[in-house]
Amino acid sequence: MKASTKLFVDETTAPVFDPGRGRTKTGQLFAYVRDERPWGRRSAVRRLSLRA
Repeated sequence: MKASTKLFVDETTAPVFDPGRGRTKTGQLFAYVRDERPWGRRSAVRRLSLRA
């Protein structure tokens, strides 16, 4: 994915349950998408999602 010429990255926050504290905390969700398809092609898009 790092060698891609077209890479989209999105970061957003979401409430995540923290079992040690018994309540929620703010978590971060990251999504990375690579799409190097020519216009009109139906080949697969590569994606990677992480939660921290």
